[in-house]
Amino acid sequence: MTGKMRLGRALIVALVVAAAALALVGCETQASSSAATPSPSATQGSLASLAALAGYLGQVKPIAIRLGATVTALPDAVKGLAKKPDSTWTASATRLKAISSQLSSDATNLAALTPPDVLRPVQDAALKAITDAQSAVAKTAAALDNGVAKRGATKAKIQSEIGALQSRLSQVGQRLLSAIEAVISSPNSTPTP
Repeated sequence: MTGKMRLGRALIVALVVAAAALALVGCETQASSSAATPSPSATQGSLASLAALAGYLGQVKPIAIRLGATVTALPDAVKGLAKKPDSTWTASATRLKAISSQLSSDATNLAALTPPDVLRPVQDAALKAITDAQSAVAKTAAALDNGVAKRGATKAKIQSEIGALQSRLSQVGQRLLSAIEAVISSPNSTPTP
């Protein structure tokens, strides 16, 4: 299932949960006085938690979409790379610098968010992975820009490193979205980073 589909499903689940909570509150206010009702502060706390989660989901969604696009662009950045340093290396370095800049922006935007406490470890793990990947992409761009073939920067090695980065970044987005889905579907669960 793609990240967009998961995120869309998570948003729908959040809206259904929020609607059910609102309906529950409405039913409880109409119930007879002999029925036991939860305290207003508990209901308000649950609604506040759901609202915070929905707000966080709305903030994470554009970052996850951009991250997915960036991840998809990684292999194309080094496609057509010559075996020895030439203009293809310079062109790839330029594309990788743009990707590095986008990853840096995504990391900054993610770090600026305040996740619900249960999602903080997952966001921190995602932020570290994005920052590490950004650093690796920047180093690869610098090596290509300088034409450093003699230090082990070969076409096959560079393409392999970029493929590994793509794989790790794909998992970061999926883990973050899965953790949000887990919290939405079971608010008492604790997602793993």
